[in-house]
Formats: sequence, structure tokens, C-alpha cells
Amino acid sequence: MFLNLKKINPLQTFGLFFLYSVLISLILQLFVLPVLFPNLGTIDGLISGDMTLYHNKSVIISENISQLGWSAWELRPDGFGIVGVVSAIYSFFDIYSPYILIPFFSALHALGALSIMKLIEQLNIEKNIAFISSIPFLIFPSAVLWFAQILKDTFTLNGSLIILYGLIRIFGVLKIKEPKDQFKQALFSILIIIFGFTLVWLVRPYFVQVTFIFVIFTLFILNIVLVVSLIKGKIKMPAFFIIWFSQYILYIFVQYLPYDSNIAVPIPKGQILTSNTQPLLTSNTQPLLTSNDIEIFSYKEWESSEFLPHKIDAEFKKLYLQRSYFYQIQHAANSTIDYGQDLNSVKKIILYIPRAIQIAFLSPFPSSWLSNHSTVMSNLIHRITGIEMMVVYVFLTGFLYSLYLWRKKIEFWIMVSFSIYFALLPVYAFPNIGALVRYRYSAIMILVSLGVSAYMHLYYKKKTK
Repeated sequence: MFLNLKKINPLQTFGLFFLYSVLISLILQLFVLPVLFPNLGTIDGLISGDMTLYHNKSVIISENISQLGWSAWELRPDGFGIVGVVSAIYSFFDIYSPYILIPFFSALHALGALSIMKLIEQLNIEKNIAFISSIPFLIFPSAVLWFAQILKDTFTLNGSLIILYGLIRIFGVLKIKEPKDQFKQALFSILIIIFGFTLVWLVRPYFVQVTFIFVIFTLFILNIVLVVSLIKGKIKMPAFFIIWFSQYILYIFVQYLPYDSNIAVPIPKGQILTSNTQPLLTSNTQPLLTSNDIEIFSYKEWESSEFLPHKIDAEFKKLYLQRSYFYQIQHAANSTIDYGQDLNSVKKIILYIPRAIQIAFLSPFPSSWLSNHSTVMSNLIHRITGIEMMVVYVFLTGFLYSLYLWRKKIEFWIMVSFSIYFALLPVYAFPNIGALVRYRYSAIMILVSLGVSAYMHLYYKKKTK
């Protein structure tokens, strides 16, 4: 069966992934939610919550566009980039129903799965193994919540994977001999990264800076390798300048992207949470705080580092402020974790890393899988997530084997760094299991894909003996 996959090209792979995503989205929106789960409060195939909020806002704007023309359209009405994108699609097709979004959102999901396949191929792994390794990302049921609904994660998750693929392709320039081919690969890689950043910027502008930090780290490693290769004579000056020029283009593009670098606003000491506080909404659209809820949010001032530069220390402070803001607003959410954990210094953030790793890669923990939760939807999601985590645990074991198999490949360590960075970050910034499952999806799926590849490598190795 796997032999046929060796001949599949990227366009065919994308087509298969796209068709699967479209089919699942149609089944969910037109049958599963309205027919099997009518009591969940679904509207037009959307689960009640943020999805319907974005849809309703988009419909209002689309109706305004219909009456006043495209001058009524905004990229980020009320700060929601997702609403700007959705309303544009609604207006273009003059159809104000979520099903018209299915091809667009399915294409993004298919691109994410294709990116994982191409990433695995960068390790010189056979195409058939790489194809199979991308399947978990494609089919995990939790992913349906964003690619078959209306959520920002479809943009940011797949955008970050596209960026990662572009970054690793730049390393491939070092293996090419002809300057013309080097230029083509470097330019195409930069265009891929720019496209990924654009997807991220559309819906979460603040995440551009967060992602660029990882990009800078990766390019720093690239430049070290570049200089060493030049000194040893493994590459020539044309390749050196081509890679440097491509980095310059990327830097200019990101610098001119308008975005807000502040994820959260400073929180006054002893902030009192009352019904006047603007709450976030849960999946059942009910505010987390009611008129009877009054709680003192214990906020400690940031303790500045004595050994880090002020600019770096300030970035850690932003992370702490975001965490504090999240606790302030969502402290009562069922899956909020480590409420009251004091992380108001770089030292405390570093000491929290072992706990953060545990949460990032092993949660939701088995104790929550079969527990009774507040809503039918919450119970269903926890059951599904439990099944997914059992699969994840198996392939994380395979990932440990991959550490030995591909330990000498720098592309492998860039992927692992991506996974660690984008899995740990939400643990610190959004300490809630429900949010974490979405935010870390691409990060943990990289490790799962490496685990699948390792197991298949072991299988073929034993088979050929």
C-alpha cells in the first residue's frame, strides 16, 4: 500500500488532504451538529460560542457592504481580523452561511498537513513514511473545532507550520551547488515564510512578534552554520550572500507589518473582579463572572532581572502580564491550571519549566478524561481529547527513539525547538487546558509525526532483515 505513495507529488497530496477536510467539514456542519447534537445550541452548523460570535459579526458587516459597498468593509472590525476575512468571503460570494468558508478553511488545514509531510521529508525520510506521519495532524478530531468552524487557530497553527517549513528549506540552500538554484530555493523559501506570517498577522497581529522571536533564533543558528561552512570552504560567497539577502528581505517585511507588540495590558495591583469587568465568553456564551462574583486578584509587581538586558527582561514581563490578565478574566474556567502560581520574575519562570513541560506535552491528564463536566459539549470534548492523548502518548514514546535516529540532523533540532517553544509559550501565557489544546496543536503534532516516522523506520528496518 505504501509503495504507491512514493510517486505522489505535493499537489496531489494537497488535493487528498483538501478533499478530506472538505468532506469532514460538510459532515460536521450539515449532519453531525444539527442532526445528532441539536441540543448544543448550534447555529448554521456552528457550535455556540466564539464561532457564532464571529459569524454574526461577519453577517452584519456583509449586510452593510451589500448596502453601502466595499467601503463599509474593515480588515479588523472591533479588532477581530477573523471577522474581516470571513465578512469579505461572505460578501464576495453573497452567501452568508458558514458552509461557504469550508473550501478556504480546508485549504489552510491541508497546507498545514502538507507542511508537516514536507518537513519530515527534509530529514531524508521516504515520501511514503512522511505522508503517513502527517496523517495525525490531518485527522485528529480536535482539529475539526477550528478548520470546520470559525476560529483563528486555522490561520495561526497552519501559518506557523508554513513558516517552519520555509525556515528549514533555507538550510537546504547550503546543499545546493549552482548559484541559480540556490537563489531560487532561497527566494521561494522566503516567500513561503512571508505567506505564513501573513496568515498569522491577519487574525493575531501580536503573534507576529512571538513567532519572529523563534525565527530570529533559527536564523541565528543558520548564520553560525553559514559562517562555519564558508570558512571550511563548503560553500562559496554567492551562496553566502544569497542567504544573507533573503534574510534581509524577511526582516524588512516583518518590520513593516503593522502589529501590536503588547499581548496584555498592565494589571493594577489588587484588581477587584466584579460584574463590571469585561469577561471573556465560554463555549456556551455565558460570562465567566456574574453580578455575585467578587474576587481579589492577587497580582505582584514584576521583579526585574539583575543579569538579563532590560529588553529581554521586558519580554518576560509581557509574558507574566499576559498570564496575570488571563487569570484575572478566566480564573473560574473549569480547565484553568495552577491558578495563583507566582511567576513574577525570570528566575521563577525558569524554575517553572519542568511543570510547564509536563502540562504542555502530557495534558489533559487521564484524571480529566472521564470526569463529569459542566456541559454536554465539555464532556464530549474531554472524551475525544482523552482518546487523542492516548495516541499522543504512544507516539511521544516513538519521538524519544527519533532523538537517537536523527540526532545529527540540524533540521531535526529546529523542528524540536519549534515544538518546545510553541508548546511551552501558551502554558505560560494562557494557563488553561482548553486554550492549550488549540494553541499547542502544531507544536505537539510535530513530535507526534516524528514519533510515527521513527516507528515506521523501525518497522521497515525489521522487515528488511
